[in-house]
Amino acid sequence: MALLLAAALLGGFVTFAMLFPYGILTALVGAPFGASFLTLMAGVLLAFLGPKAERSIEVTSDMPTKAHITPLSPAEPAQRSTRRRGMS
Repeated sequence: MALLLAAALLGGFVTFAMLFPYGILTALVGAPFGASFLTLMAGVLLAFLGPKAERSIEVTSDMPTKAHITPLSPAEPAQRSTRRRGMS
């Protein structure tokens, strides 16, 4: 989201600077179009590159490390109930 905001600001400033020799009114009217175009280009770039980057971050950050995993002790087997469900 911050990248889109930066693209909009940069696109507006660059378009304003390029159109300023044609008059301040032309530069003010054209700046939003340049901002929108550069934001669109940044959005397309994020659409193609964003999911891959987010996926790699999620996989590595959510994976448990060896410090989080505690092994089961073979001396403590899982206890099963001998009663069947539904029968009293």
